[in-house]
Amino acid sequence: MKKSVSKIDLASMMPALLDFTGKTPDPDFTLMNFERITARLGAKTMLFELVAEDPRALAVFGNIAAQSRWLSDILCRRPGLVDEFIDNLQTFTRLDQERLRAELSARVLASADVLDALYWQRDVELLRIGLFDISERTPLPETLRELCVVAEVVLEAAIEQALREEGRREALPGAALGEALSVVGMGKLGSRALNYASDLDLVFIYDTAGLDSSLAARAQAFYTRVARRASDMLSSASERGALYRVDLRLRPHGGKSSLAVGVEEFERYLAEQAHFWERLACTRARVLFGPSTPLALRVTRALEAFAHPVAVADAAAQTREMRERVMAHAPKDDLKRAAGGLHDVEFVIEFLQLAHGARRPVLRQPGMFEAIEACRAERLISVADHDSLLGAYAFVRQIMNRMQLLDGEPHDALPQGEEAELFARRAGFAPGGGLSALEQLLQELQYHKANARAAFNKYVR
Repeated sequence: MKKSVSKIDLASMMPALLDFTGKTPDPDFTLMNFERITARLGAKTMLFELVAEDPRALAVFGNIAAQSRWLSDILCRRPGLVDEFIDNLQTFTRLDQERLRAELSARVLASADVLDALYWQRDVELLRIGLFDISERTPLPETLRELCVVAEVVLEAAIEQALREEGRREALPGAALGEALSVVGMGKLGSRALNYASDLDLVFIYDTAGLDSSLAARAQAFYTRVARRASDMLSSASERGALYRVDLRLRPHGGKSSLAVGVEEFERYLAEQAHFWERLACTRARVLFGPSTPLALRVTRALEAFAHPVAVADAAAQTREMRERVMAHAPKDDLKRAAGGLHDVEFVIEFLQLAHGARRPVLRQPGMFEAIEACRAERLISVADHDSLLGAYAFVRQIMNRMQLLDGEPHDALPQGEEAELFARRAGFAPGGGLSALEQLLQELQYHKANARAAFNKYVR
């Protein structure tokens, strides 16, 4: 039983609380979130009891209150998460995908509401990842990797549930086990580097091998329903928000085709109809669901052959034209698309992977951090340019992560007005040398943008 906390004890803790909040970028914002959290923990004194037993609890909840309205909302909605959340903080270990998969599987089996089990697992992991990120206990690549691990495990559980539910409606050979289904992750999910508010870019691919024409037609309808059900489970809006935003538009023919595509059609599209930009996009693609099946190996071979061809005519010119087209329609403050944005770094590396990947298998890395390192190891970029590209990529991804951590929403540009200075302080900048925190952030951002633009002009030619 927790010891009671007297009014004198509470009063004695207030100076520490006020001192902590006074050092945060926005004390009013911190106190507002702190008050909301304490009000939802069952009793006003509960959080103070936690602090009395372990003073580190003040930093734990204080950092969340100071940096993230979104994570504060999760704690407010889920006061029952607190004990599990605190337990997870006792040991600082790398998030293991197999362990998380087993935990979620057990949670789903024990729950009468599968969707609630998915939310619970996601929320407790987001709180842990977010806190370690805020307190700088994990480097950026590890934070992005762990966000991806959580999303993958939740995605797998949603697909498995969709297969079970559709399988009860219609039995198809191998369908209930997902043996004839592969799901490809694209973009940040494929590259194992999700932000807090990244979309999940997915392509559902099924196989009809061994099925007669009648069963093959039913398979298309079956896997289309699975794709729809899994997508709806993840992205349907509720008072808790969506688990994840799902984007299925990167499948062959986009919105003009069914949500699930047969593997023969997928291969034919890549070989005969796909656009140049899709080659670059496929350097970030990998199979997520059913990664050890014959179908997954077939899909992986098709993706590698398409993204790393022996030769592509005018690849540099096409890449430059594509980049110019994106920049022409981007606001100047867009952190991804404008000149010097993330796309400059990504297009450099994707172009080099496309141009050299067929002869240098080490370049076939879906992860951007790993791909930048592989390009350096293969001497396709200089050590100095490796450092510049990596620095620019990491800096912008960190800034975007901090914005998304604040409210759980995607942001491609810095805040404006008074919020801009507050954000710069949340991002770790402080006034000094005659410059505000925002001015220092912008100065560093401009440095990285200039490096990224110079690298693009140097290597994509």
